[in-house]
Amino acid sequence: METMHLIVQKKPTIEPLLPLIAGSFQDYKITKISSQAILITFSQTIDTNDFEDVYSLWLSDIEEPFKLLFLPYNAFNVLDVKDILIALEALSPKVYYFNEILLHTIQSDYKLKHSIIKKLNKVLIPSLITTLLRLAEADMNMSIAAKKLYIHRNTMLYRIDQIHSLTGIDPKHFEGLLIFYLLFKR
Repeated sequence: METMHLIVQKKPTIEPLLPLIAGSFQDYKITKISSQAILITFSQTIDTNDFEDVYSLWLSDIEEPFKLLFLPYNAFNVLDVKDILIALEALSPKVYYFNEILLHTIQSDYKLKHSIIKKLNKVLIPSLITTLLRLAEADMNMSIAAKKLYIHRNTMLYRIDQIHSLTGIDPKHFEGLLIFYLLFKR
């Protein structure tokens, strides 16, 4: 089963609640990743909607709002922890998802954008990047993109699934494909 990560902005008022945050799920590990944040790793995929509801309740109990960031198990293939923390600094307190952080970073931080491109070029072979660009050019139509690439539609689907499993970014959804398009379009 996949692991899932949650980064919690470290605040004095939130630290005593961390075991309660993670404790509602079975297997978890809490790790201090910096003076500003704590990483909670779950051994199973969790329902993020539950966390959003709990977060709203916490805000009423805690005087100082904080940030939560959900990351897929393979997010660190795209961004380092320190880069994630830099991206989080510029955002207001709320619950964030990986794609939101990536879109914000790509549009606002040139240096981090190139860091992401560098990491993705190590993870994705050129044919997978070409596949993404053709899918975007085909307005997310898998059949048209497969024809442009001279491959079978099932091969196209396999490549898209492979990209998702390597990066945690799902190109089958508009937001995911937009991230790749903004990164690799020349």
